[in-house]
Amino acid sequence: EKLDGGCILIVCDGHGGDTYVRSDVGSRLAASVTQSKIKEFLNNLPCNLFFDKAGSLTALPSKNPLQGHNGQRVDFSALTESQQEIVLQARSYLESVKNIPEQKAAFTKLFEAIYSTWLEEIERDSIQNPFRKVEKNALGNHSLKKAYGSTLMAYVQTKWFWFAFHIGDGKMLICDHEISWSEPVPWDCRCFLNLTTSLCDENPIPEFRFAFDGTGNFPAAVFLGSDGIDDS
Repeated sequence: EKLDGGCILIVCDGHGGDTYVRSDVGSRLAASVTQSKIKEFLNNLPCNLFFDKAGSLTALPSKNPLQGHNGQRVDFSALTESQQEIVLQARSYLESVKNIPEQKAAFTKLFEAIYSTWLEEIERDSIQNPFRKVEKNALGNHSLKKAYGSTLMAYVQTKWFWFAFHIGDGKMLICDHEISWSEPVPWDCRCFLNLTTSLCDENPIPEFRFAFDGTGNFPAAVFLGSDGIDDS
C-alpha cells in the first residue's frame, strides 16, 4: 500500500503440511491485520522514536545450550554448530537490546496488537465457516491457531524513516545505492530447512525480529519473498 512519501509492504506465507488446513486464510488475515495495525502504529508514534536513530534486534532464543542437563556449564567449543548459532544469537540480542529500549517496547506493543487481533480474526472465521470433517481430522488435537499458521514480514517507509519486522522464514532484502544487498532484519537460526517460527507458535511475540532507520539512509530497493524463492 502506498503512503504519503512511502509505502507498506507485507508478505505472509501460510504453512504447508496437513495440520495447517486453513493457512491460506490465516496468511490473508495476518496481512490484513498487520496493515491495519501498522497504520495505527504510525498514527500514534512518538515523533522522536526513530529520529536520527538506527538499530536492529534479532529474536531471543528460548533455550541456553551452555546450560547442561545437570546444571553444569557446557564449554562453547563442545557445542554443535547449530547450538553455537543459538548462543551467538542470544549474545547478539543482549548486546543490541540495551541500546534501543524505547524502540523495543514500541515494537513489542505493535506485535502484541497484531497477534491478538489475528487470534480474534481466525476465531471469527472458524465460527462463520465451521470446520469440515476432513479439516477437523487433519487438525486433530492441535490448537485452532495451528490450522491458520503463517509467517509474516513487513517493510514500512515514510518520508522520515523506515522500519521492518519479521517472524518466520522467507527473505527480506534491501539494496543500497551502490547496488549492495543485505538483510535489514537479523535472521533467526530457528528458521532452518523445514523448520520455522510462526504466528501459530505458543508464544510468538519474542520470536519477532525488527530493524529501523531514521537517519535518512533509505534503500534504493526492497525485496520481500516467501521461503519458496529464498534460495534462488
